[in-house]
Amino acid sequence: MTMAASSSCTAAPVHMPNGNYPGGIEKDETAEQAATRELQEELGVDVHITNSLGKGEFEEGENEYSYTWYQVKVLAGTPSIKEPHTFDDLDYFDIEDLISVALSANMQVLLKSLLGDQ
Repeated sequence: MTMAASSSCTAAPVHMPNGNYPGGIEKDETAEQAATRELQEELGVDVHITNSLGKGEFEEGENEYSYTWYQVKVLAGTPSIKEPHTFDDLDYFDIEDLISVALSANMQVLLKSLLGDQ
């Protein structure tokens, strides 16, 4: 399985899960380390970053966000919800089908970039 992830982090299999996505770079942690840690904590998978998918910034309400997305290969584990108080569903979509899915602002920026609409 190949997934896309980002730090501030975003987890998104390239058949991507819908909804909210893992996030947060801790002190003295690189963006890459945050992406791999968040995928382990929130989806229960160990990954290896294989490619950078780019960076994006957006505003939501009064907050500004900066993301770096990565493509990763799952080395161990099967994605599952590890934080049920944060996530209520995990699903997979073909990237072209995401146009009709209600996505977070973060994922809207990534999707536009991946589809060349930026």
